[in-house]
Amino acid sequence: MATRTATRPGASWRPTRRSGFSAALVALALLAGSCANLTRSGGDTATESTPVDDTTSGDSGDGSGAEPAEDNCPELASMLGDVNAATYAVYGEAIVNPGAGPELVHFQIGSAWAAGRRLLVTNAHITQAFVEFARQGVQLERAIAIQAGTGEVVTLLRELTHPEYDGDPLRSPDVGLFTTQQELPSTLELASPTVEIALGDEIQIVGFPGDVTDFIEIVPGETVPQATSLSGDVTALRTHDDTEAVTADNLDVIQHQAPTTPGTSGSSMVACGKVIGVNNAGTVNLIATPAPDGSLTIDRQAAAANNFGVHVHHIAEMVGLFEDNAVQGNELPLEAEVVVAAPPDMPIDALTLLGTVTGDQYAHAIEIVVADDGTITGASTWGENQYSLSGQIFEDGTLFFIDDAPELSTDLRRGFYEGTVVSDTRIEGVYFEEGQEDVQAPFSADLQ
Repeated sequence: MATRTATRPGASWRPTRRSGFSAALVALALLAGSCANLTRSGGDTATESTPVDDTTSGDSGDGSGAEPAEDNCPELASMLGDVNAATYAVYGEAIVNPGAGPELVHFQIGSAWAAGRRLLVTNAHITQAFVEFARQGVQLERAIAIQAGTGEVVTLLRELTHPEYDGDPLRSPDVGLFTTQQELPSTLELASPTVEIALGDEIQIVGFPGDVTDFIEIVPGETVPQATSLSGDVTALRTHDDTEAVTADNLDVIQHQAPTTPGTSGSSMVACGKVIGVNNAGTVNLIATPAPDGSLTIDRQAAAANNFGVHVHHIAEMVGLFEDNAVQGNELPLEAEVVVAAPPDMPIDALTLLGTVTGDQYAHAIEIVVADDGTITGASTWGENQYSLSGQIFEDGTLFFIDDAPELSTDLRRGFYEGTVVSDTRIEGVYFEEGQEDVQAPFSADLQ
C-alpha cells in the first residue's frame, strides 16, 4: 500500500549551518541526533547491566551517604574501546514520493548504548521523537540502531519513556529505552545510584555528534560508523527543583564541559569505566538568516560548552520499571496519524469540488467536500458502483485521499489520490491503485 509521507524529516531536525545575521541568542536545546521522533517481552530482554551491589558500597565519610569514587579505574583507551563497542547511532527510515519514484531515506535521531542483551538506553526526547513523527503524519518504515565500529544494524522493537518525563530536560527525568530484535554483543555497567560525583571530576561521553555525521554520512547496512569519544569536567551539580539545595539525595542533573553537539543526545557519560549518566542537553546560539521575501531561517549552533546529563539513579529507576513491566511504551514503527490542515488560498467554509479521473483504465467521476479543517470526504462513481472517499489537504497545499473499495469487495484494490491545490478553485493530481503505483491516471476537480 502506498503511504503518504512528508519530505525528509531530517531536514527540519538538522539544518545546514548558515552564516549571516546573528540573533545573538542563546537557548537551551535538546541535543537530538538529527540535530533535529522496543518490544519488551520475555526474560531474554532483561538488562544485564545492574547497579553496583549496595552491600559493597561504603559511606564517603562526609555525611552525605554518597558512595566514594573507586581508586582503581581501567586504562582510558581500553575503557573507551569497551564503551564504543556498546554505542549505537539511532536512525529512522522512511519512503518519500511513494506514488512516483519512491526513495528510501534515513535520518539520525540520536545516540544510545547497550545496558542489556536486548536493551538500549537513550533519552526520553529521543524515544518521543518517534512518537512525534507519527503525530506529524510521517510513516517510518523502520526504527534502527547502528553499532559503532561494526556497522551492524539492529531493529528497534519498542520505545519506552520515563513516566515522569514532561518534556523539560532539566526538570524531569529525560531517560528512555529501546528494546531490540537482535542480541547486543557488548553492554555497559551502571555505576551505583549513590556514586559520588564531585565538581572537577573528568567524564567521558561517547556518541554520534551531528556535526560529524553531517560530513561523514552513516548509511545503514553500508558504512561502518565510528563513535566520537569526548572528555570534559563536571562543572555543576543540579536538582530538578531550583528552589532546593543540591544534596546527594536529590542530585538529578550533571552539568559538564565535554564539547557535545546535536546528535550526542542519549550518549553514555562514563567515569572510571561505569555509566554515571546519559547526556541530554546543551546550550546553542540561534542564528537568524533573512531571506529575500522577508522571512527568517533559524539555525542552531552549539554555544559555549555548558552541557547536561541525567544522573544514573534515573537510569537505574527506568531499567527497574522495565524489568517490572511497569512501563509499556509503543511498538515501532508507529502508524502515522492523519494530519489535516485548512487548505491555503481557499475559503474556510466547507467546499464542494467535482471532477474526473481520465484514462481508459481508471476513468471515473469524483465528488469531494473539503471541511474547514482540511478534512476531505466524498465519493467516487464508477458506472453504477460508488465508493466513499476520505483524506485531507495539508498546510503546504498538497492533498491525499483514498477510497474504501477493499472494504466493499476483497477483489478490489484500494484507490489512492495524490495532488495539490493549484488555484483557489481547482485541485489536480494523479490516481493509482494499491500494488499498481507505476500505473497512474491524472485527475482534476473544480470548486462548485
